[in-house]
Amino acid sequence: MAKLVYIVGVGHSGSTLLDIVTGTIPRVFSTGELGMLPLYVNARGTRCSCGARFRECPVWIRVVPELSRQVGFDVFENPSRFRMALLQTRRWAGAKKGFDHWWWALHKAAFGLVMQHQRLRPLETPWVRAMSERLVRNWQVIDTIGRLCDSEYVVDSSKEVYRLKLLHAQRPGEVYALLLVRDLCGVVNSWRRHGREPVKQAHRSVGQYNRILATARNMPGLHFAIVRYERLCADPVGERKRIAAFLGLPDPGAELVVDPSTQHLVAGNPMRLRGQMEIRLDESWKAQMEPDLQRTIRQIEAHLDPGWREPPDDTSGRPSAV
Repeated sequence: MAKLVYIVGVGHSGSTLLDIVTGTIPRVFSTGELGMLPLYVNARGTRCSCGARFRECPVWIRVVPELSRQVGFDVFENPSRFRMALLQTRRWAGAKKGFDHWWWALHKAAFGLVMQHQRLRPLETPWVRAMSERLVRNWQVIDTIGRLCDSEYVVDSSKEVYRLKLLHAQRPGEVYALLLVRDLCGVVNSWRRHGREPVKQAHRSVGQYNRILATARNMPGLHFAIVRYERLCADPVGERKRIAAFLGLPDPGAELVVDPSTQHLVAGNPMRLRGQMEIRLDESWKAQMEPDLQRTIRQIEAHLDPGWREPPDDTSGRPSAV
């Protein structure tokens, strides 16, 4: 059975980049946002990061037929029957509007309440049991990729912490979480370019970050480490070495070529489709964000859980409190 490397964080924090870099470690296979697989394998115009359509990709034409054999129907022809979505909202569930959208949003919010409040915790077990078929499907994909691609670890950069919670509940001890954090001004500025109101997004991101760390701390047997976007961009070779050590793998060496066209990511940031790239730190917020807004964001950032803060002498990347 393969082990799972799960990247969790907020949107626009560099999860696809971290996925690609982690996938350059020998015996580690990157998949991007793996929960999107059923929505992509038979959709028009979608491509693997290698550039091929899924029915022509040298990896997915082996993996998907093997999954079809396991479940007894053609996953390429009936991807909607191969259910992997857990608590994702409408984009993940494939629902554009109406009842399906609100059902998924309500489902996710209710599960969050169960996770956050001790008195509701007894509801967690039946909830996980109700999602058992979808969880089995996710682990089937992970194990099949691991076996066919001779990989010890499979990376999923879906980011959603409750998805992590559910996957971990089935196979505790076999999930390694990379908790990705980025300077809040960088996160907010990136969302701002997509039309989000900066102050509201700052509060939303802080809430998400704190929920991630609180959830990770309350998952017995979870292996997790904090990865900082800025440090990943400044020293990708060093960060890759640290991640390999966290996974118990040998030092992958000093040579690093970041080229998602040699990998097979399902979904994620469009950067996965651009071929070989040079890693550069995006600090455009320093020029684009007004000084008053920067000060406001810093005030909001002060409400981050102290566990996200990096001690001056920290080289492990582990949170200060676990």
